[in-house]
Amino acid sequence: MFNFWFNAGSVEERMGAIAREAQVQNEKSMAQWFSPSGQGVRPKAFVTLSNNRVQITTVKQALDGQCWILRLFEPTGQKQKTQLRIGAGKPIRKTIAMQPFEIKTLKIDIALGTVIETNLMEEQS
Repeated sequence: MFNFWFNAGSVEERMGAIAREAQVQNEKSMAQWFSPSGQGVRPKAFVTLSNNRVQITTVKQALDGQCWILRLFEPTGQKQKTQLRIGAGKPIRKTIAMQPFEIKTLKIDIALGTVIETNLMEEQS
């Protein structure tokens, strides 16, 4: 069985949105029961990107247990730049340049406020 959906717009707009839309259409729904009271302070995002065409595909603790691994993906086939912002610990801001269809793995040390590019095996390049 096949399902199709059609979205219209300019080529640039469609290329920028197609990867996220495909993910939404193809991922199975996951239900979780969570009913917060609404009281208290709302936490801020751990990490944000300024360019919504670049996707965060992984946020996990590094194998060394001291840092975080952040994996980014450029799905549009065009060079992109994005501003990485991390709000935990020392605030970190870094401009990241992405090549077409690139997967980039970053090792984040919150305590030192550093961002180091690594390979997929978390080995420093």
